[in-house]
Amino acid sequence: MTGLQKLRMGWLSFGGADIDVEVTNQLTKGQVKQQAKKMFMTYSKKIQALLNS
Repeated sequence: MTGLQKLRMGWLSFGGADIDVEVTNQLTKGQVKQQAKKMFMTYSKKIQALLNS
């Protein structure tokens, strides 16, 4: 998320307005992507350990 998007979200939240759906989707997509990467790394390490044993 860009600095301008963060500023806009904060301003809208402060004013009690709804946050843009596109920005929320973009934020959620980034969070899911990070979580998937962590899960992939965890499982790949477990699989590698099984293969090495």
